[in-house]
Amino acid sequence: MLAAHYRRVSTGEQMDSLDDQEKRCLLYCSPFNQLEVPPGLSFPDPAVSRTTPLRDRKGGAALMNRLALGDVHHLIIAKLDRLGANARDMLEVFQWLKDHHVTLHIIDLGGDTVTTRGYYGKLILHMLVGLAEFEVDQLRDRTQTKMRELFNSGQLTGKVPFGYDCLYTFANGQTHLSGHALSPLELSEITGDQLWLHPEYKRRPKAHKQLRDNPAEQAVIRSMAAWRASGWKLEPIAARLNALGQPTKLGCRWSAGNVDSVLKSRHTAQVLARSAGGTSLEAAA
Repeated sequence: MLAAHYRRVSTGEQMDSLDDQEKRCLLYCSPFNQLEVPPGLSFPDPAVSRTTPLRDRKGGAALMNRLALGDVHHLIIAKLDRLGANARDMLEVFQWLKDHHVTLHIIDLGGDTVTTRGYYGKLILHMLVGLAEFEVDQLRDRTQTKMRELFNSGQLTGKVPFGYDCLYTFANGQTHLSGHALSPLELSEITGDQLWLHPEYKRRPKAHKQLRDNPAEQAVIRSMAAWRASGWKLEPIAARLNALGQPTKLGCRWSAGNVDSVLKSRHTAQVLARSAGGTSLEAAA
């Protein structure tokens, strides 16, 4: 019996690689299961988030278009989360597969194999979809809590915000102050350690990343906030900064969008809250 195989990994994901999923699929398609995945019926989606609906993924869309032809009636995946994380989206996928007479085979669902061939399999899958969404919500809450803790302690959580620099402290005590988040290549050049270039993030060395005030940029922030409070629109503020020769964080000219982004930043709110009487850009000049 012909079967299609779908495999996906998220960005930075350490679990099942695309090759590992393909090997598990071939083992599953043993003489016992009497399934065959010929060339052209394996659909990969590298570096795709599980929150992206299946039909919005390149490999997922190709899979659905192929199954819609009606000559393939089995779909094999390594785990349930390969299809998605949102209960509504996954139930839509299940219904679509049912409408096209496609049986779903999940190789590893809590250690067991489950298919939608029978009523009990369908019932279990519907229950587990809700459980999967619950676990994703829990993970999201834990992530948001961790991000809040990092922000409150002044650690870098993404790009270096305007008004700050980032002090990198490495395990050997070496430090480096940077106005932008360092890439793996930059980190390897600074430390001389090639492990920073390893694609698996968990195998890279660690560095403590603490934000440090940039007095010159914070003076610009105070000026921007004062101009905005006095009724200036975003475009005149950008024009004023460009006339003063003040670059953005990336060394570019200001636009209304840049100004709006900085003024709405929670890091900017911190600067203004604790330095209301600080020096402004023009006063410093």
